[in-house]
Amino acid sequence: MAVFKNNEEEGWGRFDFGPLRDSFGIILYCSTQKLKNDVAWLARNDYVIMEFDCQRWTSQDAIHNDVSEQFEFSHWYLGSPRAIHGMLMDVDVPEVGGLAVVLRRVDGIRVDYDDFVWNLMNFCTYVIRFHLLFGRRMLLLVQSNDPAMEFKEVGGRSVNWNWEERSRRDRRPD
Repeated sequence: MAVFKNNEEEGWGRFDFGPLRDSFGIILYCSTQKLKNDVAWLARNDYVIMEFDCQRWTSQDAIHNDVSEQFEFSHWYLGSPRAIHGMLMDVDVPEVGGLAVVLRRVDGIRVDYDDFVWNLMNFCTYVIRFHLLFGRRMLLLVQSNDPAMEFKEVGGRSVNWNWEERSRRDRRPD
């Protein structure tokens, strides 16, 4: 089953179409209000929303405990970035709507963890494409209060800011 149709209402006019087409479903935000508006659109369109406050991630254990608990990973989850990738392949992404994972305040992570956010985004590109093969939508929305936040390419593609904050001068934390 196709994830979108080639028309405005059920395809290219939908909010989720652009990020899945352009950046493997990963969107950057500075404005919490813009993020809130987009999450509300996703909820109205039957997405399951999973939110993480990354400022609470003060240790590697805190990261893995939070991720494991929210995603309900099995007891054999090993607690590493590579293990997250493997477990996300088995996450239930609904056929109707989809799954949106929201990472708030990634600039507040107080753990030096080998580019954890970049690794997570990179793994998610593969997970998102995997689920698309089965007609299921998954998005990763990443918010930072740092308007200069940049990431190197993930999954061979650049990581894009949402449309309203594409220009650095339009990025202001609120």
